[in-house]
Amino acid sequence: MTTSATTITPLHAAGAGNQYSFWRRFLRAYFRNAIAAVGLLIVTVMLIAALTAPFIAPYNPNKTSVRDRLQPPGTTFFLGTDDFGRDIFSRLLHGAGFSLRIAIFAQLLTTLIGVSLGLISGWYGGRVDDLIMFLAETSYAVPGIIFLIIWVSLLGLGRESIFLALALIGWSGDARMVRAQVLSLKEREYVVAARAMGASPARIMALHLLPNCLAPTIVLASLGIAGVILAESGLSFLGVGVQIPDPSWGSMIKDGGGMLTSAWWYSIFPGLAIMLAVLGFNFMGDGLRDALDPRQYE
Repeated sequence: MTTSATTITPLHAAGAGNQYSFWRRFLRAYFRNAIAAVGLLIVTVMLIAALTAPFIAPYNPNKTSVRDRLQPPGTTFFLGTDDFGRDIFSRLLHGAGFSLRIAIFAQLLTTLIGVSLGLISGWYGGRVDDLIMFLAETSYAVPGIIFLIIWVSLLGLGRESIFLALALIGWSGDARMVRAQVLSLKEREYVVAARAMGASPARIMALHLLPNCLAPTIVLASLGIAGVILAESGLSFLGVGVQIPDPSWGSMIKDGGGMLTSAWWYSIFPGLAIMLAVLGFNFMGDGLRDALDPRQYE
């Protein structure tokens, strides 16, 4: 989902020193924050679990068994089974692969769109700026879940349409942040000198402006992934996201919602998985924001 723009002074202006020294101080600043370290650990474990799900999942996530339906957590089924006898732990692992893959790649596309439009808007100004900012404000004003439902209703429930929909709802925050950075940077001496030497706008944006926007962009992207995970889970919960038989955390919560008293594990564990994923990326984003703050290197 859309994340509000974060103002961070460019790293280049902070005199970060040589590359080795910068990374050493960055890592020290990041891991000094215990919450950020926990977030990185959660994200790392989930990514490893998602990548290795086909190898470490104890059962086929779509295999049904009437005999094993609604088994509580135990030694045979670590997190229990659902009403079709499918192993919840195996479905969580495979669902993680889809949710994280969609979230990461959708956020990458969101960032690409937002950063590109922000650079163009801030550099050219005038009517181009007015048009892009109008589109950004319009995008920001439309409730994300409403846009997602309309999008998948018009284009179908395929994975590609869900991916594109999730990528298109969050670009405005990145665009506004990058625009603000460009407006403050394009009058700096090194940019003026590059223009005087005949450098093209594309070259100036790529070599002089974009590097100074990377720190806040990375922070917004890491925080945005958490929002995309929530959005994808919300779509699946409403029945317009991942379709059966593919496992999805959101649809698992929906299917087990009416059995909280008789089979509490059915929806509780998928809910915990979503909560951990969102917390992990948020904690990591907060840690990156603090570690990339130029005041750390003064």
